[in-house]
Amino acid sequence: MLNHQGFLKACRRLKGQEARLVGFAINEHSDEYRLVYHFDQGGELVTLETSTVDRAVPSLVTYFSTSDFAERQAFRDYRIKFFGNPNLTPPE
Repeated sequence: MLNHQGFLKACRRLKGQEARLVGFAINEHSDEYRLVYHFDQGGELVTLETSTVDRAVPSLVTYFSTSDFAERQAFRDYRIKFFGNPNLTPPE
């Protein structure tokens, strides 16, 4: 599992290698959450994991625009904050 800095570094590398974000999962772990991201890199599946700190994690929307919907859904359902995502709105 990667800390936030290592996670973002790995995501930037994947983006530079033209990987695509293809899946996202959340696992509850004590008071925090483990986030699992799956990328397609030239036909190979690459998985990265990180966890929330104070229910927050870096957003990938800058690198992978397809993460926006999943991040908004996770914010709505689990109250996980994705710092750097300008589209998070509280549920009505």
